[in-house]
Amino acid sequence: MAKKISFFLFLVFVLITFVPANIIFSDDKQDQSFADALTLIDDGNYADALQILIKIEDNSPEMKHVIANCYVREEVWEEAAKYYKQAISTEYALSDYSTYHLARCYQILEDYEKSVKYYQRLVNHYPNSPHFSEARFQIAVVHWEQKHYQKSIQFFADLANEKGGSYIREATFKMARIYEDLQDWQKAKALYDKLISRNTSDQIAFASLNRLEKSVLKSAELRVARKQLMDQGGVLYNNLRLTGALKKYRKVVKGYQDELTTQAFYQIGKTYFRQRKYSRAITEFQKIKDYMAGPGYFTSALYQIGRCHRRLNQHQTARKHFNSFARKYHWSKFADDALYHQARLYEVDSDAKTAVKLYQKMIGLYRYSELVPRAYWRIGWIRFKAKQYGDSITIFQKLVSLFPNSGWALAADYWIAKVHEKQKNWGKAKHNYQKIRESDKWYYGNLAGHRIESRTNINSVPNQRASEKKDWENIGMDKTTRVERLMYLRLYVDAVTELKTVIKIKKSNRRDDYYNLIVCYQRLEDFKKAHYYAEILSKFWEPQSRDKIPEGLLRMLYPLHYKDQIAEYAAEYKIDPFFVASMIREESRYNPSIISPAGACGLMQIMPQTGRYIAKQIKMRPFHREMLFLPAVNIRLGTWYMKNLMDQFENSMELASGAYNGGVNRIKRWQKEMKATDIEEFIEDIPIDETRRHIKKVIDSYYTYKELYSEFDSQPDQKS
Repeated sequence: MAKKISFFLFLVFVLITFVPANIIFSDDKQDQSFADALTLIDDGNYADALQILIKIEDNSPEMKHVIANCYVREEVWEEAAKYYKQAISTEYALSDYSTYHLARCYQILEDYEKSVKYYQRLVNHYPNSPHFSEARFQIAVVHWEQKHYQKSIQFFADLANEKGGSYIREATFKMARIYEDLQDWQKAKALYDKLISRNTSDQIAFASLNRLEKSVLKSAELRVARKQLMDQGGVLYNNLRLTGALKKYRKVVKGYQDELTTQAFYQIGKTYFRQRKYSRAITEFQKIKDYMAGPGYFTSALYQIGRCHRRLNQHQTARKHFNSFARKYHWSKFADDALYHQARLYEVDSDAKTAVKLYQKMIGLYRYSELVPRAYWRIGWIRFKAKQYGDSITIFQKLVSLFPNSGWALAADYWIAKVHEKQKNWGKAKHNYQKIRESDKWYYGNLAGHRIESRTNINSVPNQRASEKKDWENIGMDKTTRVERLMYLRLYVDAVTELKTVIKIKKSNRRDDYYNLIVCYQRLEDFKKAHYYAEILSKFWEPQSRDKIPEGLLRMLYPLHYKDQIAEYAAEYKIDPFFVASMIREESRYNPSIISPAGACGLMQIMPQTGRYIAKQIKMRPFHREMLFLPAVNIRLGTWYMKNLMDQFENSMELASGAYNGGVNRIKRWQKEMKATDIEEFIEDIPIDETRRHIKKVIDSYYTYKELYSEFDSQPDQKS
């Protein structure tokens, strides 16, 4: 017995002495390999991550879950299903996610029996899972895909009738589709009509109308009521299908004269207005008479006629119209607007005295109107332009006192300082500029800092963010156990689902949850949603002022995604890369797939015809519209165009930004008309709100980027 023990001890000694260290410390090596794989996942390199992960000797459900997710990202569904199945365990806290994804894999692979099996397992075993309702919905979808129509109708009906349920509209739409398959056109139409009547704005309403027109109404002679035509017109109007909307509304008015007719005439007028066919809009609005049914439509139509005359540059006619409207219908919800527009037209036509009287009248009659701060601003600006500096300061100070949180008060505060500077009272001007700069408020905070720098040659850096450590150092650390594991394992899609569920819980630490949502969306390269949640997170700090917002959050609000492409093309076309980044931020919030109502595409919102012109100039062939959704192409074209504008406007970022938004000819025309020597005055005088705001937003972003990042090339690419 003693000899056996001695031999065993000798064997242990040999193993300890001669087995290589990398095998002895295999756990450390595996940990490092796993960490390397997670880094590759963060970089979007799932194939290389898989090469590492499948070699790690770890049979835990957690490891299988990570491997399965990589196969999903590579769209290798069979392998993904194999590993998800191994990631299901009663002892694994994230088994509900593994179960859900396994069911999805089988559904994609058209193995419907197994798909239903695992969806049902999730419903039975994980009633608190974020995917509980989705699983029920997908069970119904799978039955439909198998043509088990009665079963699927039963499941969809349960979801559609669930009070407060999250799948009411989706389930109703699917039921209508099933009735189409069954050729029960009456029931299909009834459900589509129901969806459209309850909400004409969402994509389900638009899809319902498409199904009605392309299938149901072509397959059966079913009556479409006038109210249904109105609703269908609303769907088309909300989706900018304006010609189609007009056809629907025309059918409503034909042969009738009732409240629905009035509504249809009004919508026809609004549709023509949206098409910029202002004369035709006037004709339609004039068809609405005061004796016709429908409360408020007659006065609303009269007000819209005034707007049309203004858009047609028929200033005298518009002024008379607004004057008559304001006197006769002083009780109308548009009376304050009519007075304001009348005053603005007199101001544009250089009758400042009458304009001021009308602004003052509007303020006196409608003191709770949202236009009151704007009217105060216009009076103060008129006084400023007339060099009545004392009066302008008095008006601006009153605006700041009465409406301290208004955007117009921000402007007034800054121009009070500018007035002091014009009066050669630099002491007062500097005091005001410093106060504005220290508040770090939008646009004007940056301008104030630069005014100080231009006079003193001192770099005006805002106060260091004293709250940075306390407010930001540990943000995101307060996570639920499930969120922590999902994010650690780089299961960001699931982490988003989990976080949104957690946020609904009243006791959740929403600040940390929103931060973690931003991180997940950035990792998923969904930059639009990342910015959306960054805006929400910023509301936890002082609104309109960035002095309290931590620098880390500002970097989320002002990111440098696609940095390498921006740097490359900015260098090629010799333009400031921060200026390009600012334009991208304001045009699209870094969303490469966005399309504007006017048809502008991609990161830098380039119109297809503009894209074709630029592509020809830089000899990019071939070129087609879809290329505008490729970040590198869009940035290249947009950067070239920005440089072209800078060349036309003597390297003025302000004028180039205005031309990018409002057009070159407009900017040049305003330059001739205004003859302003101060670029800041020129910006304030721009008559189109959208263009004026665009310039301010781009310039503010530019200065903020410069402050946050200093040197463009030294910053890590935040694309991933």
